[in-house]
Amino acid sequence: MVASSSGAAAAFPARGDPVHGTMREMFSFGRKLIKVTFRDESRAVVSAVRMPLERLPVTFAPGTELNMAGGRYVVVSAQPDTKAKATDVGQLDVVVRKRVSPA
Repeated sequence: MVASSSGAAAAFPARGDPVHGTMREMFSFGRKLIKVTFRDESRAVVSAVRMPLERLPVTFAPGTELNMAGGRYVVVSAQPDTKAKATDVGQLDVVVRKRVSPA
């Protein structure tokens, strides 16, 4: 137990506690791979992989371009939309649109 500033005992350390880390670090500890599912706009699976955290971009903002499965795609939406949030839940669902090359 950790004492809070009011003197009452707290069940968990404060966020950012230098000894215990942030809540995200505590609950994400040891999770090295994230399940990533890429779907087209009709929700059909384009690709599903387990990806190392270090290979994920910081954000999957709409408009982000990706090269995968033999084609170029643009992110339409992602849930969750950031690497930090995906780390917390252990998975990521990305809706993409195939980019058509100009003729």
